[in-house]
Amino acid sequence: MAFRPVSATGMVRSAWYGPAGIRGLLGEDPLYRCVSGGSRLFRLKLLFFISGAGGLAFEVLLTRLYSNIAGSTASAMTAVFAVFILVLALGSWLGSLLLPFLRRPLPALAVVNLCAGLLGRLAVWLLLGHGDIMSSAQALALIALVAVPMGISFPVIISALKGGDKAGDEAAALYAVNTAGGAFGAFACGFALLWLLGVSGTADLALGMYAVAALLCFAVPGAGDLPRHVGVPPEKSPSFPAAPFLALVFLAGALSLCYELLWGRVAKFYLGDRTMAISLLLAIYLSCLVLGCYLARFAGRRRGGRRNAFLIAGSLLSISAFLHPAGAGLVHAIVGGALFPSWLPGSGGAGRIALTLLAMGPGVVALGAVFPVLLQAAETEKGRPGRLSGLLFAASSLGAALGAVYGGLWLPARIGTAHGFIAASGVAVLAALACFTALLKARRLAAAAGASLAALALGWSLSPKDFIFLKSGETLIESNEDEYGIQVAVRGPYGLKVRNNRLSLVNPLGSPSTSYAQETPAYFSCLLARRCESVLNIGTGFGLTAGAFLQAEGVRTVRTIEILPFILRIQSLFQRYNSGYFRDGRVELLAGDGRRLLAAEDRNYDVISVNVLDPYLPGSSSLFTVDFWRLAKSRLNPGGAYTQLIHGPDILLLSRGLRSVFSTVLYFPAYGRDFNIVAFSEPLKDMPLNMERAGPHMLAELRRLGVSDPRVFLSEAVRYSREFEKKLNGETGFAPPYLHSDDRPVLEYRWAQGVPSISIFDSLQADRL
Repeated sequence: MAFRPVSATGMVRSAWYGPAGIRGLLGEDPLYRCVSGGSRLFRLKLLFFISGAGGLAFEVLLTRLYSNIAGSTASAMTAVFAVFILVLALGSWLGSLLLPFLRRPLPALAVVNLCAGLLGRLAVWLLLGHGDIMSSAQALALIALVAVPMGISFPVIISALKGGDKAGDEAAALYAVNTAGGAFGAFACGFALLWLLGVSGTADLALGMYAVAALLCFAVPGAGDLPRHVGVPPEKSPSFPAAPFLALVFLAGALSLCYELLWGRVAKFYLGDRTMAISLLLAIYLSCLVLGCYLARFAGRRRGGRRNAFLIAGSLLSISAFLHPAGAGLVHAIVGGALFPSWLPGSGGAGRIALTLLAMGPGVVALGAVFPVLLQAAETEKGRPGRLSGLLFAASSLGAALGAVYGGLWLPARIGTAHGFIAASGVAVLAALACFTALLKARRLAAAAGASLAALALGWSLSPKDFIFLKSGETLIESNEDEYGIQVAVRGPYGLKVRNNRLSLVNPLGSPSTSYAQETPAYFSCLLARRCESVLNIGTGFGLTAGAFLQAEGVRTVRTIEILPFILRIQSLFQRYNSGYFRDGRVELLAGDGRRLLAAEDRNYDVISVNVLDPYLPGSSSLFTVDFWRLAKSRLNPGGAYTQLIHGPDILLLSRGLRSVFSTVLYFPAYGRDFNIVAFSEPLKDMPLNMERAGPHMLAELRRLGVSDPRVFLSEAVRYSREFEKKLNGETGFAPPYLHSDDRPVLEYRWAQGVPSISIFDSLQADRL
């Protein structure tokens, strides 16, 4: 018999007046039994895939916007990630509690999807347009609100299954499809949507995805009818307690997120820190979880109930305990050049993706199969579908939130990334041993335990001791590992350099060009500003700029903020060049995010200086948006000056953005074709130099840098700036039709537009190891 999907009006009528509703109460719904199971399951998969893609798109957007409020710190990112997953667990638990009251799950799922889409779009609008007036707690509460309906959706859609012997397979299939949708959403958002549509446009598309998923709920055959199990009590309570299931999926979720964040730290050595690299890693990780779901379906063909599920889960945990540290050892050998030294540098993006799949993929697939194996066994039990699934998903998400904190913050700071893999593997083996101990007899238990411990020992032997890489001719001075990455201070033929992972934080110390580029903006901004009593320096680095500000007469306070605590701890290494500025009572050293500091405090400055090299990386890129420049302008005192290094092949785009905010912009040559700009909040008809601020120390330093007469140098800079602006006005180059902003982060996607020297993975400051 051909079936026509029930409309919303028909659904209400049949629910209240039609015989199908009454018969459904009695468990005699003929329409439900006449529906093709394949067609129904396909449509459920389709709507769950779409909602998964929309959910991950919203998560990427909200995490990105939160960084502009709380700062681009690792702890802030881990906090938003953990809160999002934790509330997913809460939503799933609430969904499992609501199931007895949801007589028709698919219409309820439509409402849940609409709520998720509308709340996500509202949160993006609030964070994008009004984030500067929000506190971190308010932003986190808003993000948490979005995650609640996303968590509710899982047990609700599982409850829409028909039940029976195939319920476990169908539940695992829905979980796999939803995860695949998340992988697609993360990949599309990071690689295309943010570039093509911007933040607002991507949020509109994600809302549209949820709207389509809501409509598809009514297109599923039997959407308006009562499932067979409504009104029928479970035939029998589960013979195996639910607590071991919940404990095991909790540990599996914690380990999964712990390994994911550890792999994220390792991948920065060859994938870099770009937005695309982060999205690619997330997409690959989720895709491997999908493969794990299909592995679970293959393993679950051998029916053995919950006992067999626990044995399979224990085996998978033991296997993953070996694969993850062994994969980390493979990456260390290839990146360090001990294995295939010429392969990775010349392989481009394909080789790096292949390395990710080869090193990370097998362990993720094995661990990713644990949850669907247990889900299959749980849903095969008789009773109401979705109840135990909701609790399992809640436990898995709760564990994932804990794993995010454990792997993102605690392990790297306490024992390091390399040893973190071993610690996580040790937990995996302990969980596996608990499974085997409860279910196996002595002889088989000894064999299983020996195999698990051997897997851990072999993984330990193959794992690296650390991820410190030195180039030829370099000597390690000091190293550190924290939530931001692995930092090293090294001395080489070029001078002294500091790296975070592969990223050079500043140009080599001791180079004349470094001193010139970092000191002159401090001198000339002080000489050109109406007053120069209070200074904010964002990006301490070697401290050259902060030290240069102290050479000006009349400076009372210099606040300098650096996001990496390691840089602040080793300032004494650079005192030969920064004059030991940090001992001056006028200096306040701060650790944190400069944009957050500027937005959170209602405090103005005479001069604001920004020393960030790469405008193409997430985090630092937010200091080159027109939104940030408007914020900086609002924090300048009347007649104040703003100075910043503009770097890379997008001088035209950056200059257009600066001139759209500031009345006057002067250009001073820096490294090669780069510039230090000094911009002013008010129009300047002439450029008077306040030479009374140029004390003997400043004049001596200027002469050392090649500036014998500041007045002549300034007049040349004014003339050059006017010629340069005329040249910029006549050029088009690669500049897009819109400016780099929080809503349109075009600089992070310039590789896609064919801009020369912009790599999809490597930063401009990335060192080849």
